[in-house]
Amino acid sequence: MKFCICLAFGLTVVFWTGLSYGSVISDLIDFKDSAAKSVKDYEFGSEEKRDFGATATLISAGIAAGTSLIGTTTSALAAQTGYQVTVGIEMENYSKWLLSDPRGANWWGQISTPPTSVKPRTKETMIAHKTGWLATGTSGVASWKFVKGGSAYRVIVMWSIPWNQNHNSNWLGIGILPEQPFDPSFNDMYYRTDNSWFVKKAYYRNTNTLRFCKYDVCVSGSMGTTHRPQATIRFIPQSVDDLAIGLKDMING
Repeated sequence: MKFCICLAFGLTVVFWTGLSYGSVISDLIDFKDSAAKSVKDYEFGSEEKRDFGATATLISAGIAAGTSLIGTTTSALAAQTGYQVTVGIEMENYSKWLLSDPRGANWWGQISTPPTSVKPRTKETMIAHKTGWLATGTSGVASWKFVKGGSAYRVIVMWSIPWNQNHNSNWLGIGILPEQPFDPSFNDMYYRTDNSWFVKKAYYRNTNTLRFCKYDVCVSGSMGTTHRPQATIRFIPQSVDDLAIGLKDMING
């Protein structure tokens, strides 16, 4: 972005500033990986233009498929279950910390592809589906551990995909808690409202982004509205210095 200050005698001093790290990270959190919502930036000594949305797109494209996605996709794995009600949950890790010790517990249905550890700058998937011959959907809670500044925390994800969408909606919940022996139950997140550690949203009429930030990190997510939705969860640090190796360089360009 260019700023000009006009001085006496017709002199003009031009100041050039680089991309706003905060704006790029905010775009990633809010899934604005598009040049459509751009703020133009000029590089010193040239007319080359860059925008926050395009940079966020470049960074998100730099997230590699992990072991659970080698040679396949979340939608393909979900289709292989053969069930009418399924959900695929992709976890994208933009941070320098390993998301480890994954846990997954279903309330209704079954987990066919369990959650796995997510290395920095990678994404992994998990698949859950309804139980055969029962008019129920799939619901449950998954979590991943990360260690930051000597303290351990958990990223928590809650999902609910009903059998009958005439009476119920898809639900997604995300949160962050200090490490503990047991995760919150599905009922803890589905039936309660406690925005001190999590947020949740019904996915019926739109797929707007859900976001929660605490401990200088953010987790955001979005989910489809069908019987076979995909949920994409992003784990993103609020400081550019905590991005995975290589991602900060993409911002610097």
